[in-house]
Amino acid sequence: MNNDPSEKRNVLVVDAENETSNLIKLILNSSGEYEVWRTNDPKESLAIIESESIDLVLCECFNENTSSFEICEAIQDSKDPSSMPAIIFYADRHDQKSLLKAFEVGAIDYLLMPSYPLEFKARVNCHTQLKRQRDLTIKKMSQQKELIHIMCHDINGPVGVPLQLITFAKDEPNIIIESLDSIINSLSKAIDLTDMVRQLQAVEDGKKEWNLEPLDLRKAVEDSASVYTEKLKQKEIQFSNTIGEGIVVLAEKVSFVNSVVSNLLSNSIKFSEAGAVISASAQQENGKVVFVIKDEGIGMPESIAKNLFNLNVPTSREGTQNEKGTGYGMPLVKKFVLSYGGELEVISKDINDHPGDHGTKFKITLQSES
Repeated sequence: MNNDPSEKRNVLVVDAENETSNLIKLILNSSGEYEVWRTNDPKESLAIIESESIDLVLCECFNENTSSFEICEAIQDSKDPSSMPAIIFYADRHDQKSLLKAFEVGAIDYLLMPSYPLEFKARVNCHTQLKRQRDLTIKKMSQQKELIHIMCHDINGPVGVPLQLITFAKDEPNIIIESLDSIINSLSKAIDLTDMVRQLQAVEDGKKEWNLEPLDLRKAVEDSASVYTEKLKQKEIQFSNTIGEGIVVLAEKVSFVNSVVSNLLSNSIKFSEAGAVISASAQQENGKVVFVIKDEGIGMPESIAKNLFNLNVPTSREGTQNEKGTGYGMPLVKKFVLSYGGELEVISKDINDHPGDHGTKFKITLQSES
């Protein structure tokens, strides 16, 4: 997404003749603010829009059946509305039918050519600036949405444990004393999460850098798994942590323990049957650590797996004991892993396609402490 005012604005000209596009290039490039591409091929136009992050599409209007309209309709069908380029049509004569058709396919302006160069450039400047401002607003809204998801989603675990214990204490009051350390630990994690969200907001606003620190991977996984002790018992699932001593990764502690590992474990528990095993393992490779959480659960069909980290595509489904989900956990996992400079991969075999060998493996590659 191009929001830096110092970056060139990207314009795609869709026309039948080179003469007009050459004139447009001359007008726009006089100050060096623009990069201009030209095409009249629908497939090529979509490829350019995708690869070059086009801010504005200028379409020559020949008649109501022109390929320019087809290209704009294809853009409407293929692009997320939040990333749509602005579209302006232009023509050498006034044609009411074509004008109406232009606005039907998404145009925001309509120009008669030849146009006074300064007016032409002023309109293009205005629409590209509005488009970038829209992109920036959408980005900010998306960031706020993610922060709310973190608060609503990831705080459930740390708060849920004390709530469950307090509920049990109605019949067995002594359970509060016996579980005091667990209650304190869980509520402390909830407080850490709220502080982490504030830090993340500051990072995304450019006010501070993300504080990556060396973490003992085995200990981090143990801390995260402690929240799910009761859930593992309830579902009769075994958790095996085979991560060796002394394996250290660079990450932000609160988000890694309470969002990354927690969401992966929660996901594995949710989709595993009684008697299944969930394992955590790690090995060092070329100065990095490859961290794996693997389960023997029901797995995912390809339609879910390919969209698992996309907040805009619904992937939530019920677990093996009808557990509900939001679909927000996995996109947050990816967000944090990438913020650490890491990589994330998911490999899953759906139980319907692989009845004898099913389950999901999450593979995270992180920087090791040098």
